[in-house]
Amino acid sequence: DQSWPSLSAAEFIAAEARARPGKLVVLCFSPLTNVALAGLLEPRLPQLLRALVVMGGSVYRPGNAAPLAEANFHHDSLAARTVVRMFGGSGATAPLVLAPLDLTHDVMFGPDTIKAVAALGGAARLFAEAWPVYQSAY
Repeated sequence: DQSWPSLSAAEFIAAEARARPGKLVVLCFSPLTNVALAGLLEPRLPQLLRALVVMGGSVYRPGNAAPLAEANFHHDSLAARTVVRMFGGSGATAPLVLAPLDLTHDVMFGPDTIKAVAALGGAARLFAEAWPVYQSAY
């Protein structure tokens, strides 16, 4: 049986970053609400993480939530702006890696990749199970 911490997602991100400075890479495939909140709880987050990888934004492609808006940035634009400013500041040492629609629409996982991810078990299996719902929207 796995017991879950009583922390919110933002509290968990901040706590884990403090406990493992320079070691964590945070991947965010959703609106940046919890990452922004984690940064407000722990202002050193851009120095504590190894990197932040975000699926969000769009450069040369129309948006998927509105003509000029990608869904993850659109659904919490304040959080997106907060995170981009936080990780783009002069004191930030962790790189912010953006994977915009331009990239994510051109590189879709095939069935073999999804099977390989599912075989990893745990959270990877959950990701693989959710992937067809995401992919069917495109």
